[in-house]
Amino acid sequence: MTCKKVILADGALGTYLYKKGIPLNKNFSLLNLEAPELIKSIHLEYIIAGANLIETNTFSGNLYKIQDEEICYKVNLEGARIAKEVAKNKAIVAGSIGPIGKLLYPFSEIKREDIKKYFFPQIEGLVDGNVDLIAVETQILIEEAEEIIKIIKRIKKDMPILLSFSFNEDRRTPFGVSVKDVVELAEKYKVEFVGANCGVGPLSLSEIIDEFLSLTKLPVSSMPNAGLPTYKKGGFFYPSHPEHFSNYALKMVQQGVKIIGGCCGTEPRHIINIRQKLSEFMDIKKESKIFIKEKKEKKKEVLKEENLFKEKIKKGEFIFSLEVYPPKGILNEKVFENLKYLKEKGIEFANVVDLPLAKMRMSGIAFSHIIKEKIGFEPILHFTCRDRNILSIYADLLGARALGIKNILALTGDPPIIGDYPHATATYDLTKIGLLRLIKYLNEGKDISGREIEINFDFFAGTSISFSEIEDEDKIKEKIEFGAKFFFTQPVYETCFIEKFKEKFDFPIFAGILICKDMKMLEYFAKEVPDIEIPEKILISFERFQEDFLRFQEDFLIDLIKDLKGVSNGVYLISPGVKKEIIEKIIKEVR
Repeated sequence: MTCKKVILADGALGTYLYKKGIPLNKNFSLLNLEAPELIKSIHLEYIIAGANLIETNTFSGNLYKIQDEEICYKVNLEGARIAKEVAKNKAIVAGSIGPIGKLLYPFSEIKREDIKKYFFPQIEGLVDGNVDLIAVETQILIEEAEEIIKIIKRIKKDMPILLSFSFNEDRRTPFGVSVKDVVELAEKYKVEFVGANCGVGPLSLSEIIDEFLSLTKLPVSSMPNAGLPTYKKGGFFYPSHPEHFSNYALKMVQQGVKIIGGCCGTEPRHIINIRQKLSEFMDIKKESKIFIKEKKEKKKEVLKEENLFKEKIKKGEFIFSLEVYPPKGILNEKVFENLKYLKEKGIEFANVVDLPLAKMRMSGIAFSHIIKEKIGFEPILHFTCRDRNILSIYADLLGARALGIKNILALTGDPPIIGDYPHATATYDLTKIGLLRLIKYLNEGKDISGREIEINFDFFAGTSISFSEIEDEDKIKEKIEFGAKFFFTQPVYETCFIEKFKEKFDFPIFAGILICKDMKMLEYFAKEVPDIEIPEKILISFERFQEDFLRFQEDFLIDLIKDLKGVSNGVYLISPGVKKEIIEKIIKEVR
């Protein structure tokens, strides 16, 4: 496919469907099967407006989002058929392929090798529907885009490809991909068009397009948003007026762009305006410009405050920590006095849980700050991915550090379905390994995309290790590689688990010690709480002495902790509802 003249592409499908009453939480691609006449009418509006390239309604038509291979194929086949029927060979039909919308492993469970299965039926449907080219658009990750291109080449080697990435105003994607990176990928696979869409409005995108034009001789494509959206009167509104939008569209054509169109917020009225502006300028030659900005070196701040937990590990001291639960209200006097009492008895550290079992409590960050300031505990904050997208993960980590919280236990978090509000929405933007990697980046003075930030942080992060993982050395090495500095176990009742670990790794590990108030509580943890494994022989021995449960438990745990002193770096005491005197007695005997 050659490009001697400017191609005018259509505008948005998704936001235009939203304006027509389709809710945002709907997968718009399914409308190819459910409301084909609606999709057909929108394609027709854009062709009447002057577009000579229309994109299929298949942006979210991958298998990851549809979850049924047969439906995925049909959605894309029908999307291509609808567009081709409207185009009637008078307009180019581009098969639209958007990203999965997730980071790849280790930040999510999706690995690079999974991409093929998610996009194969989509691409097969588009090719079988006889699209003229495939638009791999709104991409943010080089790895994902490259795998999609490979699948296209495998299914139909000579299929023309438009490769388009979404950039922020700093000319990088949200995950750090530069214009140069995109150009190198496009030239490596000899795609027909390369460029940018979505992300920003026409003014900012025109500057990004300058850089594309200075770096490649490939035909360049530009499809900006109609500005940045705002929420007004119960809906999203894009501010860029068609006149403003078309002025910058013309400017980009004068720069040398070969495909010009619109993305989010643009409508047929924007395309009409561009068509009018282009009527006199269809053959304008490219004005080459090299876009170079002088970089000013900034002196970075490096946080390096004293960390008692880190220092005691370094010195080889055996550490006691107490697992504490933020209150379901405010910190009342009884809770305060109990914690203060145990602090005075020699416990220096507190593992502050983050909505365990997905039950409502005070924020772990707020509670960590309170017990640090008012009682003197050094908190080890359990930080879960369950309720946080990447933005809130950053916000909460930075907020925690501003409050003096440096020790982080990176966890996935119990699913909402087992908690107080089973219909609450879980986020899980990152895995716990992804969270470790993000924290490691922060300590190196970078964000998740690799961009430099103003400060090198000093978080000291670890994560959990399960009994099954002790046999998986590669998994343990991976956690260490991604930033873990220590491990915490679930409750142990034998030292063999820790001993196995220490045989293979000279690495800090802390054993969970469960202290129960009665046999009923022990049975509850053993039989009903996820991920807690209590050997049957241990349960039987406790049942035998259940009439004198507390005394038997006390003797058992004292002996266990004494044995653990020889193989672990410390213990953390899990003691929900247990009297402080019982905890004190155990600590006193093993110190």
